[in-house]
Amino acid sequence: MSWLPGAGDLGLSITTGAALAAVLTVVAWGLALRLRGRWLPAQYLVRVLCVVQALALLYFWFAPMPFPHLVLNHVMDLLDAGYLLILAIPVLMALGYYPLQISWQAKVVHTLLILLFFGVMVPQQAMVHLLVLQHLSVVFMPVLYLCFGALFDMMVFVALYAWAASTAPLSATH
Repeated sequence: MSWLPGAGDLGLSITTGAALAAVLTVVAWGLALRLRGRWLPAQYLVRVLCVVQALALLYFWFAPMPFPHLVLNHVMDLLDAGYLLILAIPVLMALGYYPLQISWQAKVVHTLLILLFFGVMVPQQAMVHLLVLQHLSVVFMPVLYLCFGALFDMMVFVALYAWAASTAPLSATH
């Protein structure tokens, strides 16, 4: 990867990769239509991603100008949000998980495991965003920001919290 810090100041073109984004959106929508039964929740998720991407493509079709948000600003915003979540995890766990009647060792271990997960995931997530934006197109930035940014991080935290809480015995809430 060869990202030049000054390259973000040039106003990246949205035409690069817009055709690829349109093709991927149409293909994903078509594949989502084939999902049935237990895969129905995945169908809705893919449709949401397709709608967000289609709206981004339509917006830049009618307003063809350099993308108003710089790639490096996007990545820095993503990292800032992720690190704020990491700082909030002990507080969130203390409010929602620590009142359960389980051992303090389990509470500390689960909190540390969740912190470790986010400590690894947040920088990796930023790298993936940077690679997608650099090698595909900045047209994918709205999908990355809205669907795989801070909202995604919060959903992952809720899932990990639910996992940690599910390890507690049923009598832990009394």
